Amino acid sequence: MMKLKSPLGYALITVAVAFSLLPETRKAARQLAVKGTEVILDLVDQAKSSTSMLSKFVQDPSTKPRQE
Repeated sequence: MMKLKSPLGYALITVAVAFSLLPETRKAARQLAVKGTEVILDLVDQAKSSTSMLSKFVQDPSTKPRQE
């Protein structure tokens, strides 16, 4: 049998048992994953638009970035 000495090991075992036994836990984890993915995609879109705006400004410095 495997001996656990780390609190992280106990936490991982607890999470694994909770996922396997409780459907509510799986549903909550799925919802958090969807929200996390949404946040990451929003950040990527913001970075793309900022980069696009910056490249336009570098190409034509007479244009001013719009204030939001």
